[in-house]
Amino acid sequence: MKKAELTLFAIAAIGYILTLFNIPAGSDLLLFSLFLLVSFYITLGIAIFNEIPLSKLFKADSYTNLSLLRISGTIINGICLSALVAGIFFYLLHYPGFFLLLLIGLILTTFISIIFCIYYRKSKSELCSCFLCRNTIFIIIGFIVYILY
Repeated sequence: MKKAELTLFAIAAIGYILTLFNIPAGSDLLLFSLFLLVSFYITLGIAIFNEIPLSKLFKADSYTNLSLLRISGTIINGICLSALVAGIFFYLLHYPGFFLLLLIGLILTTFISIIFCIYYRKSKSELCSCFLCRNTIFIIIGFIVYILY
């Protein structure tokens, strides 16, 4: 799943660069990659963040060692990140309504990151450090987009 996520980021970066130089199909590439990234986070967030392979996604034994708190945290984090990426996505393609979506995504992702930071200080969990790293990158990008508006 990490390879797919990084590939979509690379395609989005290429699409944005093509869009900046007014090269045809740049915005289509950006639209395709960021839409897939938003879809991944909102639907497959639990698999991405818990590093569950796609082949074992619908098997019950994949979730036996995961606590309810971890499952709910990954689902909520996937929803928050998808809102933030959708806000960035709407901004880059100049769609209306990006400001509200970006603001909601920034607030929710920051709130979830604070909760993960508190939990990380207690447990030193590797999952929390992964969440904090990923969320920090998205919060910084979202905040830059927010300032540019």
